[in-house]
Amino acid sequence: KMLSTKGNKPAGIVIHHTATYNLNSTVNYFKKNVVDVQFVLGHDGKIIQMVPCNKTAAHAGKSEWNGKKWLNNSYIGIEVVNIGWLKKKGNKFYDGYKRLWKGEVRERKAEGFKYWEPFTAAQEKELLELCVWLVKEYDIPIENIAAHFEVSPGRKNDPAGGLSMSFDQFRNSVRSRVFQT
Repeated sequence: KMLSTKGNKPAGIVIHHTATYNLNSTVNYFKKNVVDVQFVLGHDGKIIQMVPCNKTAAHAGKSEWNGKKWLNNSYIGIEVVNIGWLKKKGNKFYDGYKRLWKGEVRERKAEGFKYWEPFTAAQEKELLELCVWLVKEYDIPIENIAAHFEVSPGRKNDPAGGLSMSFDQFRNSVRSRVFQT
């Protein structure tokens, strides 16, 4: 049984990275476990909706943003398939599971780490489009779009360095698309 969000209208959006490798295994994991989210976004830009936008999903945990606490009840969660932070040892990179990383690496100091798997161009494009649509569809204030590290500071670091821009720049990109004439 899914709980409805207060008033059945989402108040905001929290963006995460999955710390996983691919869309299918992520979706299967979420289906089998307590974690769930409204949307999961694959490397190729494919979006899977797992929970209706007016239903509560367990994605933000202990969180607070713009005066609201425990955002699961009122914020839409978007998980971007991405391994997240990477550690450099010598000239090699390793993910959080201590596996050798052979993919692209973005160097950007953010949330205590210096190296990250970058979001793909398709992920950034579709994430922007999805956020623009959600803002328009549910009249969500732009300032209520947040990164998981912003709503759970000191506890979470996602999606910090995955985006090619800061989170303020991402919000500004959404704003400019929403208010285009």
